[in-house]
Amino acid sequence: MSFIDQLKRRNVFRVGIAYLIVAWLTAQVTELALGSFATPDWVMKTVLFLLAIGFPLALILAWAFELTADGIKLEKDVVRPDSSTRLSGRTFDFAIIGLLLVAVVFLVVDNYLLDDATDRLAEQSFEPASLDKMSFKLPDKPSIVVLPFDNMSSDQEQEYFVDGITEDLTTDLAKMPGLFVIARNSAFTYKGRAVTHGQVAEELGVKYIVEGSVRRVGDRIRINAQFIDALSGHHVWAERYDGSLTDVFALQDSVVEQIVSALAINLPGTELAMTLIGGTDNPQAYMAALQGWDHYHRQSPEDAKNAVSFFEKATELDPGYSRAYAGLGRSYWDISNNWWLENGAPWQTTFNLAKANLALAMREPTADAFALSAELNARMGRHEQALSDIDRAIALGPSVADNTMVKARILNAIGRAGEAEQLARQAMRPILITSLPMRACLDIPCCIWSAMWKPPSIWRWQ
Repeated sequence: MSFIDQLKRRNVFRVGIAYLIVAWLTAQVTELALGSFATPDWVMKTVLFLLAIGFPLALILAWAFELTADGIKLEKDVVRPDSSTRLSGRTFDFAIIGLLLVAVVFLVVDNYLLDDATDRLAEQSFEPASLDKMSFKLPDKPSIVVLPFDNMSSDQEQEYFVDGITEDLTTDLAKMPGLFVIARNSAFTYKGRAVTHGQVAEELGVKYIVEGSVRRVGDRIRINAQFIDALSGHHVWAERYDGSLTDVFALQDSVVEQIVSALAINLPGTELAMTLIGGTDNPQAYMAALQGWDHYHRQSPEDAKNAVSFFEKATELDPGYSRAYAGLGRSYWDISNNWWLENGAPWQTTFNLAKANLALAMREPTADAFALSAELNARMGRHEQALSDIDRAIALGPSVADNTMVKARILNAIGRAGEAEQLARQAMRPILITSLPMRACLDIPCCIWSAMWKPPSIWRWQ
């Protein structure tokens, strides 16, 4: 009898098929279950590892043992000819058919019934926003806000990842010249708040709202996104995007492309490519940078140091990651500018570290790099170059509120207080001003006071 015939007679093939189906179902159920608890990534990896090493063991056991009418016996103890082979074969056939049915049911529920639920959500309506109650006149192009996505993994350690997804979607949309996108600072004032879509639209002066959730279990990611027309009171669409950590960039692109498609905005390929400038294709470097930005936005001495550590890790993982170098430079600039120095470290040393990382970031400049360059040039008295840099930063990232205040400070420092006042007033939107860093909040009345009294040069870069 040939080796293949032996494998068939001993039901090795049947056991292998049954094991693969059971392993797949186990992995899927485990992923869903772990998503409801704050479990670390290694738990899912351990489950997958155990399932992997169990496969060859199952094949070895199938070769060595056989299921008979009298129970499980060593293959060498089975007396032939008898009907045990046929009996065990039929048993495994029925088991495989049953497992396949379970797998099919799982797939139907996971991919069709849940999708139907998502479609039903998209058909739901709510009380629309009122144009008469809008705090600001709607712009002459589609206006949109990306609200902070919910962290559905119940793991607070993943909050930075979810916030990073929201911020990146905002940044990518803001690069589209056909859109008016509310700044990240303003959008994040709604984080954790129970508000209606109509309220958000009326307070921010926008027509469209993007909201959703992110679930991460191990390396698996699920993004649920909804696109809402606040004036009509309807969901335009609601979609689910599944993938692995290595697919995170493609998942974000899919969300942006669907939003752009829904708004019927025509974008040249070069503009779509702009979203990749200064980025990375290394998921681990991206994760480290997200943690860096998470600490950077908290604006405290301890968080600034933590931001430096994460940005350094990101640049080590991807030495060509320009935006991470910009983040590293901005963190050093905050440390030096706010005098968050330790152990008697010279101010000039930290300032030079900011300049050094800026040089690396400018190899492939982003809005963050130009904004940092503007602040450093202004600090050194090079105001015209600083003004040119901040204009380029605003052009690349028009939704970044901090950049508006940087330009206002530069204009005020060179005696153009009237223009500075106009920019400052743009930043005085009721929601936006509460979300600006304290320093920016102090800059606003300073710029307006300068414009009112019009002294030759009452405020210098500090």
